[in-house]
Amino acid sequence: MSMTRREVRSLDFQDFVSVEQFCRYWDSSPDGAIAISDKLPIHLHWTNKNAANTVICFSGASMKVREVPFWTGHGLAPKVNANFLLVSDPTMLLDRTLNLGWYAGSRDQPDLIETLTEIFRAVTPGTRPIFFGTSGGGWAALKYASRFDGAVAVVVNPQVDIARYKYFPNYLRKAWNTEKGSEQLPFEGNVARDYSKGNDATVVYVQNARDYHHLDEHFELFKSECGSPEKLIELLPDLGPGHIAPARESLVDILKEVVSSRSISELRANLSSLPIKSSGTNKEIQVKASSTFQQK
Repeated sequence: MSMTRREVRSLDFQDFVSVEQFCRYWDSSPDGAIAISDKLPIHLHWTNKNAANTVICFSGASMKVREVPFWTGHGLAPKVNANFLLVSDPTMLLDRTLNLGWYAGSRDQPDLIETLTEIFRAVTPGTRPIFFGTSGGGWAALKYASRFDGAVAVVVNPQVDIARYKYFPNYLRKAWNTEKGSEQLPFEGNVARDYSKGNDATVVYVQNARDYHHLDEHFELFKSECGSPEKLIELLPDLGPGHIAPARESLVDILKEVVSSRSISELRANLSSLPIKSSGTNKEIQVKASSTFQQK
């Protein structure tokens, strides 16, 4: 398969020669871009506020990514009293036409989930980790939050079972060079199963009531399989037809409540009365009909 890789932007990176070196020697004091050598390079951006919470941000799909790193969260970090770690999906480096990888890895980097988990553990000691993502980034936020005691996942219109999403065949081909389906992958693609027996993570699940695919195929799946419903906070605003997220100001307000609330009951009450405005932008990824296949 012929693929043209994305270029890496020239930034003033703090460089680490391995994940092991990062986890052993990283100093949280300086802010800025970080590059960690691995099977594919891992690019992070760190903002330290010496805060009690650390927000870890994952990106959703984008058709406009020409270079990596591609980070989501720069507009949130200045407005929320938390440390911020922005994470670029290393799988995006593989192919300029690959627009979504769920931070789940690739044939080049099959152990990415374990690797990023190790990195996040090194970054968050002494703080509460809050994993944030929209759409495909929401799947990642759910996946990684399930691995941390006391974590919070704040997710917006997430995919829950990536095999149910129309971009999944593209990801299989371009990241794993296969069309055999999710059962061939070295991770669980249905993240609801990570929550089916319950775990210690609180989930703030924001779902646009008129994003019918994500409501019916993903939100309902997560709700039906969630083993700890008392830790699930559901917000179903009407943001308009399609894959539309809240406006940035509303995302900031949600994160502020997560950071400041002292209990799940307080957080649930505060969020239930929070007005959520629409961004008005449909972020549904476009896939050509010829790019799909039927799983058997």
